[in-house]
Amino acid sequence: MESHPEDHTYTLLHGQLTGRSRFSRRKLKYAFFGAIGLAVVVLVVCSLMISTPNPSADSTSARQNDETWADWFVRTSMREYNPQKNVEFKSHLKPVWKSLTSTQPSQGHLSYTGSPDTMRLMWMTRDKTISTIQWGVQPANYTKHVSGTPTIAYGQNELCAEPANSTGWDGEFYMHDLLMEGLAPSVTYYYRFGSEENGWSKEFHFVSAPLIGPDVHVDFIALGDLGEPSNEPDCVHTIQHLVKHELDRNQFVMHVGDFAYAWGLNVRWDLFFDGIEPVATRMPYQVLIGNHEVQLAESNGECGTPFYYRFHMPENAIPFKPSKAAQRHTLSSSSSSS
Repeated sequence: MESHPEDHTYTLLHGQLTGRSRFSRRKLKYAFFGAIGLAVVVLVVCSLMISTPNPSADSTSARQNDETWADWFVRTSMREYNPQKNVEFKSHLKPVWKSLTSTQPSQGHLSYTGSPDTMRLMWMTRDKTISTIQWGVQPANYTKHVSGTPTIAYGQNELCAEPANSTGWDGEFYMHDLLMEGLAPSVTYYYRFGSEENGWSKEFHFVSAPLIGPDVHVDFIALGDLGEPSNEPDCVHTIQHLVKHELDRNQFVMHVGDFAYAWGLNVRWDLFFDGIEPVATRMPYQVLIGNHEVQLAESNGECGTPFYYRFHMPENAIPFKPSKAAQRHTLSSSSSSS
């Protein structure tokens, strides 16, 4: 059969038109189902936003009579930090709430004293009780001990301004500060701390200071700006990394300022010390004060008081001690640093 140019032209055009028509219908179908999917996602997100509690909707930010400090902290602070993760964070922080809800010893942290044969250990209890460190060179075989009486760490009136000395205060607690003396150099010691009345910590161990000399090699961990688990989740990852990879190949930690970022909430210092306990009970935790601890505005009225009483470092030429008169006069005008 003879073909004509007109037939070929028509067939080609018809094919193009038909193909374009099929493509348009397929594209329309995808767009239709995509719009339905988007609408479903929007509805789900809106429903979650409506059902998520609003921190400002709480009847009060004050602690209720039947509310523990831990639950108050979650309700007023942690939900503001991440509302959708409230339940997840509460579960995550459960292991570090012992200082808020228990009278057992907690927040243990070691430090060098300036004498190579001595190691300092500090910890906290809610009650005043004679406490003891037991230690030795074999696990669970404690051949030496030292006992002492704790003192109130600091009172509400020792914090220089609000909110630290008002809504941020969570009640008295006691700091224990004892020395393990007569240690041999570079020896692993096993220890526990506490009392018969309030219970003992689990067993920890540390390596004593090496011999002093020009050929001694020392490795240490330097860090800063750590935060605590509720206001800086990355601090959990940092602690986990140190425990898993760094403790066996370093001698001590040097934390160069900005610790809990407590912003006047004393409970955040408790969470910080419980958070670092896996590291600070294994090696000395040496510290330097930062702007978020000492400056009036950047500490929300703490002015160095928690830092001074919760740590005990080797004495400097001019030991730092909080003075409310000096704090109000100088710290409010000091330049801030990040």
